[in-house]
Amino acid sequence: MLGVVVAAAMGARAEDEATPPPDGAALYAIYCSSCDSADGRGRTPLAELLREAPPDLATIASRRGGWFPEDLVREIIDGRFVGHGERDMPVWGRTLTRAELDAITDHLHSLQDQALTQAHE
Repeated sequence: MLGVVVAAAMGARAEDEATPPPDGAALYAIYCSSCDSADGRGRTPLAELLREAPPDLATIASRRGGWFPEDLVREIIDGRFVGHGERDMPVWGRTLTRAELDAITDHLHSLQDQALTQAHE
């Protein structure tokens, strides 16, 4: 019996190791870019139809003195735990896994670096 449990655990671990991590840029392109734009600046035709314009996601860190609030960004994308006001943004936590939410958050973090680099060029 113990052998079966160990074999099953090892098989599940091998599947986890074989599964590549989600591609945050690809997920962002699929789920976010229609409103927030590919560069995160929020300038899209669809964004103009929203009640409130999307924020410039490429400047999250610069608006906070260089700090990127990873947990807050992930919770906003997730949307299930945000307890204020109306939102035009879908509740992605019902659709995406935690790993996918993390990957999109990491992608948004990478956009911060690009925005800072471009500002200093």
